[in-house]
Amino acid sequence: GNKPASATVDGADLTHLRAFVDASGNYDLEERKLAELDKADLDLYPSIFLINVPEIPESTVKRLKNYVENGGSLCYFLGEEVKSDHYN
Repeated sequence: GNKPASATVDGADLTHLRAFVDASGNYDLEERKLAELDKADLDLYPSIFLINVPEIPESTVKRLKNYVENGGSLCYFLGEEVKSDHYN
């Protein structure tokens, strides 16, 4: 499929994760916007990676918490866009 422009720019936050996924041949990677997590069936995904997300709305935090409590895997990578006070 077509990759979103943000995923294909050299040095973009998703570049290294996409390279790993492409090299492994074992995973499918779907890029989604943060707002889509409030509508998506999170149980369809074995893992969710948040990459350089400035802050996460409380509604999304609750959904992600439930997802992890039900066995989902969540990983987040901090970057220059992250608002550290929000994460603390």
